[in-house]
Amino acid sequence: MRYESIHLILFFVVSVVLIWVMIEVLILTIKHYKKNIKEKEKKEREFQEKLHQSSIEKKKIKTTQYFREQNLQKEVSEMQKKLSHYEQEIELKEQILNKIHVNDDKQTIVNTLRETKLITPQDWVGFRSSFEIIYPNFIKKVLDLHPQITSQETKVLVLSCLNFSYSEQAFVLGVSEQAVRRVWYRFRSKNNIDKNSSLTEYVEYIKVDE
Repeated sequence: MRYESIHLILFFVVSVVLIWVMIEVLILTIKHYKKNIKEKEKKEREFQEKLHQSSIEKKKIKTTQYFREQNLQKEVSEMQKKLSHYEQEIELKEQILNKIHVNDDKQTIVNTLRETKLITPQDWVGFRSSFEIIYPNFIKKVLDLHPQITSQETKVLVLSCLNFSYSEQAFVLGVSEQAVRRVWYRFRSKNNIDKNSSLTEYVEYIKVDE
């Protein structure tokens, strides 16, 4: 009887130990499995991040290339416009020079300019070419004295140099006589010219040695 009791106790202890070992093995197995899963998930995330980053980089490259191509096309278009504008200027100047060769009388040129209207940039190109035949250095001197001068102010000084009255300037520029006077007054004020100085007097000052 005693032997059986010992045997049962021993069996029980062995059983408990075996169960504990099995539980520990199971726990370790589960932990290892979870660890493997986490590592796989981590690798998967890293892979997806790299894939996503690679996709972003490719999109950036494509976007950069697109904008470069667009900018290049825009630059080419602008250059073509400038080239076309220069060609028009050259053509206009050649036409004017051809006319002047036929009749080189300065007063005739001035009379022709009195009938001209300065509405478009092309009008000014032709007008300026004719004017510079009579006064080749006037505009250059104006720009040297007043680098910030506006296009409209330059035109008013040029027309005054040709002895155009305010009303004649207004006709050529397609504006009112009062508008021409305002251009002169603003120009005189911002350049600290004596307020008693007239447009004609200031132009005569610039024309010295012309």
